[in-house]
Amino acid sequence: MHLLMAAADAQDASGAKAAYQGVMAAALLLLALNVRDSAWKLYELIAHRGPFAPGPGFSPTVIRIVGAALGLMMAAMCVTNLN
Repeated sequence: MHLLMAAADAQDASGAKAAYQGVMAAALLLLALNVRDSAWKLYELIAHRGPFAPGPGFSPTVIRIVGAALGLMMAAMCVTNLN
């Protein structure tokens, strides 16, 4: 993710940067809306297959809330880069 942003900054292509942010915003909002049970699948990936077990308070609901917040932030950044 960081490499794509750096490449977009290096080329000074605000259209490419806005498109990348739009795609990321859409992906995070789909995560927040739990499309195809994505929040639960991500939770299980982290909880059962990751190197560290999540602590108390970590749940698919937390993943949805964080996905919504990051998705809205990315969407706002996408709109500001379209100017």
